[in-house]
Amino acid sequence: MFTIAIKGKEYKLHYGLRALIIFEGITGKPFHSITEEGTTENEIILYYSIVLAANPESPLTYEYFLSALDEDYDLLLSIREWFKSVSKDLLPKTSKDTPEDKKKALQPFKYTSIWSLREGFRRITSSIRCLYMR
Repeated sequence: MFTIAIKGKEYKLHYGLRALIIFEGITGKPFHSITEEGTTENEIILYYSIVLAANPESPLTYEYFLSALDEDYDLLLSIREWFKSVSKDLLPKTSKDTPEDKKKALQPFKYTSIWSLREGFRRITSSIRCLYMR
């Protein structure tokens, strides 16, 4: 388990369902809004939620957490790098992810027949499924 030190005290980090619920409780917005809005504030609130999820007994306040990040930018960078690595681990890995499949996914498609409509629907639903499986 990854830990960080905030002003001399160790805190564990855990990204899971509890962190998402805490994030939604603090912001009043669904979790997917973090990718739509992409604000620094939402990113910091997510990291704070991750710390609270792993340390529920901690009296850590948001202001204290924010001031610690403000004083030590390397702390923010280390949390961000950890989060990137954890996010990659949560994505489903399939054997169908060949370079050709990835190239197809990036190409726009046209609806010329009912079969291409089905192909478009398949691509959209598989993309949505990947988003919710994170």
